[in-house]
Amino acid sequence: MAEFNAPPSGGQSRFPDGFRILQGKQEYVTYLDHSSIRIWPSDVAAHYDPHRHSAVEIIMPSRGVSLYHVQDDVYRVQPGEILIVPSDCQHALTEPPETQRYLLLFEPTPITGMRDMAELVPMMQRPIYLHDGSETHTQARELLNLTVECYFAREPLWNTQCYSYLMQLYALLGRRYLRSSAQPREMLRRNIDPAIMNSVLTYINEHYMDDISLASSFPACPSRNT
Repeated sequence: MAEFNAPPSGGQSRFPDGFRILQGKQEYVTYLDHSSIRIWPSDVAAHYDPHRHSAVEIIMPSRGVSLYHVQDDVYRVQPGEILIVPSDCQHALTEPPETQRYLLLFEPTPITGMRDMAELVPMMQRPIYLHDGSETHTQARELLNLTVECYFAREPLWNTQCYSYLMQLYALLGRRYLRSSAQPREMLRRNIDPAIMNSVLTYINEHYMDDISLASSFPACPSRNT
């Protein structure tokens, strides 16, 4: 595994194959040409102050513990576990010297652009911590390992192939999420007109990255009682 020197906080920091660019707490992830996914391997100590970026971040430790502060929560991510930090979510990361991990960053737009992903917006706006050894956890790790292998193999259309694995990952997590929320969703469907629901889901899908509010987005939305 290649070694990556831990960058200092702030400014522009050089990696063997690119830069880490910070402006205050906003990070601008640099990608290889014709791609929108980045995978950083590391087996050296590192610390990253609180920051955010448009990319989704996934960490997979294979040795040691990666300590994440995500907003008000703390995650001690152990070997074999997976933590998915959503887009534009402030987080900090500390890795002691014995830590070895892969860090995946990718732009979520190709995934969120799928129309049926609108139902998964609540799931995608909060961290996902896979650590229970369940079938979902095992399958998720297999898909991420395939993503890593594909990324470093650099075969033709590797970016598209990597996203195919990430699509499968979110389909896997989404099915679990929808099963767990099936009863509340069914109750919601009984009380909301299908046309209104479809309109709302379409709007959320098209304005996923915006600051959405009911008053500003649907000022003319009629009440069911009028």
